[in-house]
Amino acid sequence: MRRSYNRGNGEAADHDQLRVRREAGRRVRRALAVREVRSLWNTTQIPVEEYELLLRRVRRHKLEALGLAGGAAAVLVPLIIFVSATFIGLVPLAMMGWLLVFLPRWRRRYRRTARTAPRWQLHPD
Repeated sequence: MRRSYNRGNGEAADHDQLRVRREAGRRVRRALAVREVRSLWNTTQIPVEEYELLLRRVRRHKLEALGLAGGAAAVLVPLIIFVSATFIGLVPLAMMGWLLVFLPRWRRRYRRTARTAPRWQLHPD
């Protein structure tokens, strides 16, 4: 019976074992090591202006997606409720437009932002 990885008494369960192949070809099972000592990274090395600019870009991308979805809902819901229920046929078209037109373009812009983001060489304390 397999036990959950986070449910323990400090002992490694069977599935928490790692197979390691030695040079001689003999396999040995070793418990996965939990790294207790972690390096602390000095994030004060990141320039504040660059980081704020990056956050602003990411926030803008998220707001674009939420704004478009909210705008579409703000138009479609009143049309369906107050005008005619036949406008519900526009919902699949709107979803198709979202998935096939907006989302691929949005992802490209988001990835371009991530690619052009500044890189920082941080050193642990």
